[in-house]
Amino acid sequence: MPITLTRLEAGIYHGNWHASVTTNEVFGAMDELSAIATEQGDERLVCIIDLTNCTKIPFDVHNMKNLSNREARMNGFVVMKANTLARVMGQMLDKISTKSFKFTETLEESIALAHEIRISSKQPENR
Repeated sequence: MPITLTRLEAGIYHGNWHASVTTNEVFGAMDELSAIATEQGDERLVCIIDLTNCTKIPFDVHNMKNLSNREARMNGFVVMKANTLARVMGQMLDKISTKSFKFTETLEESIALAHEIRISSKQPENR
């Protein structure tokens, strides 16, 4: 599977993206994350997207915006090891979605930032 999900702790999930990832695979991973969060009783979520082993991300701004806003409990995303294209995509999504997109280089930084995002999540705006 191109995306493997792990619940690191309450409300913080690690999505490890492998090789080339499609839009449908991202939607499937988000559905899986939502199901796990419901099962675990998590109410405020942050997903760490680990691109260390990813060779291609979907560059579909419209669908990625819809996906990022689909899960009401999601407070934001931390993108780890993002290349230039992934940073541009994340920066666009940070501006046009109701979720926060931040960037880090290590898992330790990502977890610390995920805690910050859960505490002070971006307020919904009319977008």
